[in-house]
Amino acid sequence: MKTRARASQRATSTTKTIVCVSDLHVGSRLALCPKKLSLKQGGEYSPSRAQLALYEVWAKLAEQWRKPDILVCCGDAIDGQGAKTRGTEQWSTDLEDQLFAAADLLRMFKADKVLLINGTGYHVDAGGRPLESILGELINAEVVGPYGSRSAEEIFLRIRGKTFHFAHHIEIGSGWYKTTPLARELVFALLNETSKHRVDVVLRGHVHYFVGVEFSRQRGYIVPCWQMQTRYMIRRGPFRMVPEFGALRFEVNDGSINVQKFIFKLEETKPQVIQL
Repeated sequence: MKTRARASQRATSTTKTIVCVSDLHVGSRLALCPKKLSLKQGGEYSPSRAQLALYEVWAKLAEQWRKPDILVCCGDAIDGQGAKTRGTEQWSTDLEDQLFAAADLLRMFKADKVLLINGTGYHVDAGGRPLESILGELINAEVVGPYGSRSAEEIFLRIRGKTFHFAHHIEIGSGWYKTTPLARELVFALLNETSKHRVDVVLRGHVHYFVGVEFSRQRGYIVPCWQMQTRYMIRRGPFRMVPEFGALRFEVNDGSINVQKFIFKLEETKPQVIQL
């Protein structure tokens, strides 16, 4: 019995955990933010009821999945200054406010290592420099880009003999074609593995919903978001671009990958029904 117990402990100790989040959009009035926010220019921001609900779920998840070996954010950690809407959808257009708030949220997982992917330029570009790299400096993320940058457009991660590929962008799929962009991405990964690397798991963000596709040798996932439906999304299609909230957790051992999906809905995000 003792021999079996020790063998089981050794097997468990070889398992590596990866928690993957994406599209936090910290800074948006419709997205995740800390429960208490003091602004750089003075004063405080009081989160909405829906934002508080998002934070409570985030805090519970960070505790439940705490201390992963690796935490990955697949882009759009902050929302940016909202140039097209003149900052009316942000609780602060000061990028330092957004970056420090995002850093506080990511630190809650107490991850051993953090990997950051660059998001959409509209949200995270500052004069050609991705703001995720600055965020990486705040939380001591791993150096993954040129010139010591702590964020990158893509990351290949090999762990326990399995290779993950992280990037932000992917085409939007809708209706019965929702899986098509991700399936296409897996096919391209196969076609080009001699030019890059053989990949076992592909992960993307950007489109704010969850999708999983699995073939015989590889699998792929679109990581859900932490931002509610925005005006832009409603204009593109109220029923077409409906966000899904959550995160993914992978347990990687020699020869095996187990994925745990955390997908949830909030009553606070449902639109109002007008009764006359």
